[in-house]
Amino acid sequence: NLFYGSVEARKRCCDIRKVQPLRRELATLGAWVTGLRRSQAITRSEIERIEWDQANGLVKINPLAEWSDDDVRQFIRENSVPYNKLHDEGYPSIGCEPCTRAVRPGEDIRAGRWWWEQPEQKECGLHVVDGKPVRRKAGQDGSA
Repeated sequence: NLFYGSVEARKRCCDIRKVQPLRRELATLGAWVTGLRRSQAITRSEIERIEWDQANGLVKINPLAEWSDDDVRQFIRENSVPYNKLHDEGYPSIGCEPCTRAVRPGEDIRAGRWWWEQPEQKECGLHVVDGKPVRRKAGQDGSA
């Protein structure tokens, strides 16, 4: 559990277990689709529906960028979409077991992720460059 000791140690854990494996797969693609939403976190408040993913060199599509929590729940109900039952048990954001806890009433939806860290640090590394969220609309750098 050394990842509890510092943000750097936690991010190294995420890098080994999440970021590097995903980056290897993304290297074979020209675009990827995520479930990121602006309402999820301060670090995601400026995402665009279509962006250039500088870290991975491809287009990133965030079709749910403008959706609220209620929009997601309504879509799930209306379309019988399977979902993780932990969401019903107070886990609006689910990651690995040691880094995820249920959210208490009144807490932010990402409060259960890396709860020992400040909100502006709560990213695993999948959506950042040099430790910071980097956002560019697709085409701003001559790409897609």
